[in-house]
Amino acid sequence: GLMLSGTPGSVTWSVAFIDIESDNEEDAPYALTGRTTWTPLQTENQTVHLGFSASLRQLNGDDFEIDERVELHNSEKVITSGKIETERLQLTGVEAAWINGAFSVQSEYMSADLQAVDSSENAEFDGYYLQTSYFLSNDKRAYKNGVFSSIKPNSKKGAWELTSRYSVLNTEAANDGSQVQTSTLGLNYYYDKNLRLMSNILHAESSEKVDGNDAWNGASFRLQYLF
Repeated sequence: GLMLSGTPGSVTWSVAFIDIESDNEEDAPYALTGRTTWTPLQTENQTVHLGFSASLRQLNGDDFEIDERVELHNSEKVITSGKIETERLQLTGVEAAWINGAFSVQSEYMSADLQAVDSSENAEFDGYYLQTSYFLSNDKRAYKNGVFSSIKPNSKKGAWELTSRYSVLNTEAANDGSQVQTSTLGLNYYYDKNLRLMSNILHAESSEKVDGNDAWNGASFRLQYLF
C-alpha cells in the first residue's frame, strides 16, 4: 500500500491506497481511505477536536461480514450481518472530542453503505459511541496532531480515571441483522506511561435473541503494558 499524510497548523490529513488480501488474484480488491482532523481550540486546559473520515473499498465479489462481540474480548458474538458477497463498500465517519482539564468527552459516528453482488442484499449499517472520562488525580488526557496519546501521570502514585461509554451498532438492514446497545462503566489506574490496569462492567441489549438471550451483563479486568 501507499500512504501520504501531513500536519499543516491545526489540521491533519492522511490518504492511503491499500491492496486487500483476496483469493481473487485477477481482480484483486483494494481500498482508498482518507482522514482529516481540525483542532479549532487548543490551550493548556482545553482542546476541541473535529474529524472526518471516508473509505471506498472495491471488493469485487468478496464476502463482507459484521460479526461482533459485546465489547468484551472473550464474550460470545451477538451481532452479525451474515456474509454478503459485496461489489463495493463505502465507509463514512465523523468524530468530535472536547477536553476540559480532568474531564473529556468524545463521540464518533460511522456508516457503511454496501453494494452487494445481488442487489436485493444492498444494505446500510451504522453505529456510534459516546464516551466520557474524568481523572480523580491531577491528570488529563494528552492530545497531539489529531490523536490522543498515552497518559503520563503527574504523580509517582499514578493516575486514576473514571470512564463511561454508550454505544450502538445497527445491522438490521441485513436479513440476519439486529441492533445492540451497550453501556459501560470503567475505572483505570495508570502506574506510569507504560503500565495500566483497566476494569469495566457493562450491560448490553439486543433487538434479537441470541441462544435464547437478548440481554447480557459482563465484567472485565485487564493489565496492559506498552513497549
